[in-house]
Amino acid sequence: MKCIKSVKQTKQVNLGEIIRTTDEDAMEKVKGGNWAYVSKMEWKSLKTTPKVEKKEFEGEVKEKKGKSKKELKLEKKSKK
Repeated sequence: MKCIKSVKQTKQVNLGEIIRTTDEDAMEKVKGGNWAYVSKMEWKSLKTTPKVEKKEFEGEVKEKKGKSKKELKLEKKSKK
């Protein structure tokens, strides 16, 4: 298995796209001139998603998507 990166943009492939393919297929694509060999580490770096740290600032209010269980219970009691 080889990792290759597109060096030219085509209708089917975006510039800089990295794929992992068989040795024979990779050799044919690189000979065509639209692809170049890259290291496996470069291919792996695309597979892992970077962890984003969320920072909360003072005074920032998060939007609620729905009501909590406690709020729902209070609503039921008030309706009765």
